[in-house]
Amino acid sequence: MIFSGQQRNSSLVVKSVKKSSKKNLSLYDEIKYIGKLTEKFIIKGDINQIGLLMDQHWVIKKKLANSISNTSLDKKYIKLKRFGSKGGKIVGAG
Repeated sequence: MIFSGQQRNSSLVVKSVKKSSKKNLSLYDEIKYIGKLTEKFIIKGDINQIGLLMDQHWVIKKKLANSISNTSLDKKYIKLKRFGSKGGKIVGAG
């Protein structure tokens, strides 16, 4: 777990996502599917698959709006993956 040190207005991020809600519907379907798959791998204890699914989730989530992520956060995420992480869960304003 890391702290990015970045702060932003979460209501602006949510508004940005809402603007494209019809376009994003298929992305939310993909996220829902990933959630269902993740449950199966949690039950199996397959941490590698969980990590890969978390990574897929992040890639899809960033498509919801440009304000979901930024260059600095993306660089940190990529750096952590280079250390061996299969994926990660980004929490915050987005």
